[in-house]
Amino acid sequence: MNHDYVNQEDDIYAPLQDIFLSDSNKLYSNVNNLIDEAMPKENPYGYGDESIYACVCPSRQEQSAETLDKKKLILLELCDTEQNFLKALRLITEMFCPKLQSLITKEESDLLFTVLQKLRPVHETLLSGFEKWVEGDKLPNSGEITRVFMEQKDGLLNYGVYAAKLPLATEKAKDLQNRSDLVKVFQTLMEKSCQRFPLSDLLSLPIQRVLKYPLLVKELHKCARKGTSVSGTELGTLESLMALLEDIAKYINATKGDFEAIKSVKEVEASLSSYTGPSLLQFGRYCLDGELKVKLADQAQPKSKWVFLFEKALLVCKKVNRLGSDVRYCCELQVMVATTQVDLVTTLPKGKNAFKITNEKGEVLCLAKTDELKNRWVDAINHSKELTLPREGKKGLHSFELQNFDSPSCCDACKNLLHGCYFQGYTCTVCKRSAHKVCLSDIGKCQHKGPVKGNSVDVERPRPDPPFAIRPQSVRQHNDTNGMEERLKHFTWYLGKMSRIQAEQALSKMRDGVFLIRESDVRAGEYAIALKWKGMPKHIKISRQGNRRFCVADICDFLSVDDLVEYYQHNTLGNSFPGVDTTLRFSVKDPEAPLPSGGLSSVAPVSPTVPHTSLSSSGHSTSVLPSYRPTLLSHHPTLTVQHSSVFHPAGSAMAPLVPPPTLWGDVLFAFIAECDDEISLEKNTRVKILNKGDREGWWFGEYNGKTGYFPANYVRSVEQ
Repeated sequence: MNHDYVNQEDDIYAPLQDIFLSDSNKLYSNVNNLIDEAMPKENPYGYGDESIYACVCPSRQEQSAETLDKKKLILLELCDTEQNFLKALRLITEMFCPKLQSLITKEESDLLFTVLQKLRPVHETLLSGFEKWVEGDKLPNSGEITRVFMEQKDGLLNYGVYAAKLPLATEKAKDLQNRSDLVKVFQTLMEKSCQRFPLSDLLSLPIQRVLKYPLLVKELHKCARKGTSVSGTELGTLESLMALLEDIAKYINATKGDFEAIKSVKEVEASLSSYTGPSLLQFGRYCLDGELKVKLADQAQPKSKWVFLFEKALLVCKKVNRLGSDVRYCCELQVMVATTQVDLVTTLPKGKNAFKITNEKGEVLCLAKTDELKNRWVDAINHSKELTLPREGKKGLHSFELQNFDSPSCCDACKNLLHGCYFQGYTCTVCKRSAHKVCLSDIGKCQHKGPVKGNSVDVERPRPDPPFAIRPQSVRQHNDTNGMEERLKHFTWYLGKMSRIQAEQALSKMRDGVFLIRESDVRAGEYAIALKWKGMPKHIKISRQGNRRFCVADICDFLSVDDLVEYYQHNTLGNSFPGVDTTLRFSVKDPEAPLPSGGLSSVAPVSPTVPHTSLSSSGHSTSVLPSYRPTLLSHHPTLTVQHSSVFHPAGSAMAPLVPPPTLWGDVLFAFIAECDDEISLEKNTRVKILNKGDREGWWFGEYNGKTGYFPANYVRSVEQ
């Protein structure tokens, strides 16, 4: 949409009536300019033959443009064309409709005439306002012009449904005009009304008319800009009116597109055999479908499936070919996109273009025919997830979700319409404010102050004190380098400040899977993983987000370096770094770290002394250590020797590195994160519990690929 009105200086008054009578019809030449620029250029919406409109609604000819004020001429044009259009509208509703209602079905009558009967009083009122403008001695100001249109805004929105049904209505009118028992009826109606255009052609007039209002108001604005005594307020009011009418035009075209989207979803649902789930219309627009090899939880090998992806859900179906009938599909699995994590799988043999979909119910392995197709599916699923729960929707303590609005609604940020009639925008589940996706960052803070509404029942959220309110000096507040250094020095895998070359020397005689964490020797506060894999050292930078969170990829972020290490001790790095299909298996000072033929190589000392780490009476370390496999530091002042004391949870023999059973929590209440270290939870979903004992009243877990704290009394733990 071009909003640069200032630079468009073409003068339509040369004279105006000549332009309206010309073949090019420049003023009305491009109705599709009003269509949202996001619509495909190669398939613009069409609303009938413009020449029909020019004949039915001719422009003024009796006065010369030179004898009239330009503003007056535009208002006369607006009034005259409205009168002519209304004559055609009355013809349809007063002659065609009563005569045909008894000869056609109710469904056919509703399709052709119901919306037009709602639009007629709207245009009657508009014409009344236009006539007052041209009959008065004084021309109306911009405020009066705007008021006439504003009062009919809701009525004009009926054009959305009319535009959507227009193709079907036009085809139905053509069918009726050719029906043998109705041919004479239509001929008689046309002769009686002196109308040379059939009903099927006249049906396009209303939508053409409403899309011309912005063009005429635009000419009023250009005329006002050229005036010498026009105030800035006058221009601003006309610009607001132009924006309103263009917003209505976008709403109309978006509604037509949404009807097509709804039709596509219904076609998919009609192809499902014995489907008993919720209506597919609840899942939003159809996005993608195709054949994939899918391994479900109860299957030993991947099998060929047909997969449908919508904005909110993914359906895995079995294709059923029936002799002599259309292809049908049997739905075997339904996955909600909002609660899924999509990852590439690199552990399979070359040529296996695999990705996995993970949620609280488990994993689904998918194999595509080509690498390009695999990437297309992964991108499409991630895009659907972003549409359903956009990242911007978490700002300001909001919890915005994609929403279907039953009636025309406006964005609480920009105040424009939410265009269309099907999943038009987003609503915060807490404060109930609505917004376009592009406006989510501008909506402001969540204004909810009372209990959260769940299933139309007010539910008070049991909320313990935030973790930082309990321990303001928490070691998880990593805002200073010294605090992090003090925390990490307790871990055997941390070797302090070290260069890249020194790290490679430390790993030179180690087996695969041995790792260390080092701080950059040139950039204080920046950390990296050095890992031995396939006989070669690998270096992975640990990024820091917002001076708080740590990550090595976009999949997960963590509150601390030790949390990151603990996670990758039990989860492969291969999901983020193809070819590095290993966990962080051994600390560089682990007794099993050296190669069988040699000992631990000499590395640079971290500090003159290493503090002693004592054991409690129960045999557990009192320092901050990983929860799965705590390891103690040596008593020696340097790190050039092997450890003399290692704690083994299973006894004197080395215990195998086996993760504990996975803990999940059923979310009983929706939770909205209010701090950077918290995660939001959606009711009736599951969250992975990583730590229960770190903070009183709070648990630490993973949800939708993010880690953070949430109230323990919001969930019920379930061991799997």
